[in-house]
Amino acid sequence: MEHFCEKLGVKCDEVLFIGDGFTDWMTAVNSGSQFIGVTSGHTDLARWRQVAGDDVTIIPSIAELRQFL
Repeated sequence: MEHFCEKLGVKCDEVLFIGDGFTDWMTAVNSGSQFIGVTSGHTDLARWRQVAGDDVTIIPSIAELRQFL
């Protein structure tokens, strides 16, 4: 993620990472990026909460993103 941000000329904490799995979430956490998880992929809400806890914003699909931008 750091390499990607460097190439774009932005800081990692300026990036909003949207993902549907735990690798996505961990990439965001480890780089200092903000994260929103979606349940339209292979991780459902119960599993998100079990692994990531209540501090992670989870939405049903990217169609819901507008309210966070």
